Amino acid sequence: NFEDHLNHLQQVFSNLREANLKLNPEKCKFATRTIKYLGHVISKDGIRVNPENTEKVKDFSRPTTAKQVKSFLGMANYYRKFVKDYAHIAAPLTKLLKKDQRFKWTSECDIAFQKNLKDRLTSAPILSFPHLDKPFILATDSSEFSNGYILSQIQNGLEHVIAYGGRQLRGSELKWHITDKEALALVEGVQHFKHYLANQEFTVYTDNISVKYLQKIKDCQGRLGRWSLLLQGYNFKIQHRAGSKNPADCLSRQKHLEINNSASYDSSELADHLGSIDIPKEYTEVTFIYKGENEDAVISSLQTVTINDIQLTNLAEEQETCRDFADIIKYKQTGRVPQNPELARAVVAESLQL
Repeated sequence: NFEDHLNHLQQVFSNLREANLKLNPEKCKFATRTIKYLGHVISKDGIRVNPENTEKVKDFSRPTTAKQVKSFLGMANYYRKFVKDYAHIAAPLTKLLKKDQRFKWTSECDIAFQKNLKDRLTSAPILSFPHLDKPFILATDSSEFSNGYILSQIQNGLEHVIAYGGRQLRGSELKWHITDKEALALVEGVQHFKHYLANQEFTVYTDNISVKYLQKIKDCQGRLGRWSLLLQGYNFKIQHRAGSKNPADCLSRQKHLEINNSASYDSSELADHLGSIDIPKEYTEVTFIYKGENEDAVISSLQTVTINDIQLTNLAEEQETCRDFADIIKYKQTGRVPQNPELARAVVAESLQL
């Protein structure tokens, strides 16, 4: 409703002010039921593909060169999150882009181009908005040759898809035991959707309940140990869901092509030993005092707190009073830098990481 809209605008403006960012009023739209943004149409129902852009895909003539195939896939790939099994159905076309590959248009290419990609993109489903005040669902699965993962939420009593993901297994991963492949699917799924899942409670559904051992590893050496440590930063529970009811199952059983993913995973040998202790649900907070302030005191306090005790506002206050952060925060808020030229350059460089 309009009142919620005004509250959301106030939150956005407050965040922009804190980040010292400005808006161009001529490019802003308020109180509209639908809006076009970066090739998408956003409405109260969710996010869908902009029909104006899909018309360009629909009118694209059959490619006769690898360069034309690359141009078509460039348009189609932008909307891959709307298309289930995208990597699989685009495989015949992607093969034409391989180095030293002779260009040969086959019936498989024609089906992938006309029926699969064109038709699916012009009738792509509406993806739901993520509600950050509601728990997420991450469905993961692995098969002989690929992984699949789907992010969704229960909204209005029904499970709605927010985004699809998946990739082909490679190298030694193809030889792993299915349990280790399932564990990899879990880790990759969490990493792929980490912007939604960080600091949020969520449930993982898998048809291989043995992956719960990642939450009970004692020896943190080797690949499994590193995965266990990585997952400790997330608040989730694992539940079993039969493969026939797991939406990620069909994704994992497609021969996905490589997906450009910023996350990379170690493929070294398995850890020699697995243990069985629960991941601690408490955190240890350590506050350090600089030697220049007190030569004898290094650690000023050590106390146990829960995740609910950690408030972003408190962290912001601590940063503003910390001598390592104060100049950087002042620069981001006001644009002012220290008078010392060397320190000023360092502040500007470090501000890009904060």
